Amino acid sequence: MDRYWKTKTYIDDSVSKGRKRYGLWECPDFTKLPELELTDDTFFTYRIADTDLGRIDLLAYKFYGDVSLWWVICVVNKIANPLTDMWVGQELKILDKDYVAKLIRV
Repeated sequence: MDRYWKTKTYIDDSVSKGRKRYGLWECPDFTKLPELELTDDTFFTYRIADTDLGRIDLLAYKFYGDVSLWWVICVVNKIANPLTDMWVGQELKILDKDYVAKLIRV
């Protein structure tokens, strides 16, 4: 299983016959997500540096050891588009690794 397993695919014959293309990731509807009850022992804050911009996958690797958990950071911080909704100096809530594991039952 790869990191694109939930991404919709389609066939695009405009370049070559039968070429597979990936669709766009759909942002979760934040209004339908339950609010997490965060306490000081379930998260810490991280201030975004210029090297972090556009690389939320690397932040997920840094904090969780898994690039595929980038969406956890997006959901907790209500980031719809990590390419445009992040800026240098922004403070992100980073959930504790054990708390994330318990939430998603990894």
